[in-house]
Amino acid sequence: MVEDEKKADENESEYVRTGELIAFDESNAGVKGLDSEVKREFHSRDLSKKVTYFSNFDLYQAPTANSRDTLLSVMEPDPSSQEELPDVCREILIEYSKQVKQLGVTIFELISEALGLQPSYFKEMEYAEQLLLVSNDSLTTSVSHGVLSKREGPRISVACFFRAQDRKGNASRSYGPIPELISEENLSVYRNIDLKDYMEYYYGKGLDGTAALTPFKI
Repeated sequence: MVEDEKKADENESEYVRTGELIAFDESNAGVKGLDSEVKREFHSRDLSKKVTYFSNFDLYQAPTANSRDTLLSVMEPDPSSQEELPDVCREILIEYSKQVKQLGVTIFELISEALGLQPSYFKEMEYAEQLLLVSNDSLTTSVSHGVLSKREGPRISVACFFRAQDRKGNASRSYGPIPELISEENLSVYRNIDLKDYMEYYYGKGLDGTAALTPFKI
């Protein structure tokens, strides 16, 4: 199973989500229920906040407008308090995050084993966002994600990101290829980088179709 997991990571160039392990129709309903007053209350371009609402996070960086109404909520490891979450989707966001965390732990354990590491390796790292960086390109490439959407009506998706948070002193934390994966035959592809430097570059370039890790290659 572990070997199959690694092959799937290496060979799949495109991933289209045809179904979820757990269906959360209520989460979509909650997002639909955000009226104008609620959107106004949470609207902000300050991505250091735990709960924000915005339409273009890269409005001043992207070559073209990339509008998508988005509610962003930080749920781990220092989660938003219940009072900080919009009332209309509060309960389902909390439950959804619990279920997704369990799924994420399982996936990261499988990836760790596929790389020949202890199952808890990535969990202890607080889920480094860029697996390509820490795996030294052992996972080959990120996949192109897609979402099945209706032809009519609002198009809504609920996405989750497992990454280190730029909080509680993490900004100066350095990430690089895992030492156990480096050898004379498998040299480092990336240099060590601080989380702050990576996040500044990621948000600064916007969604321009280029990989955020390219400037950090050796």
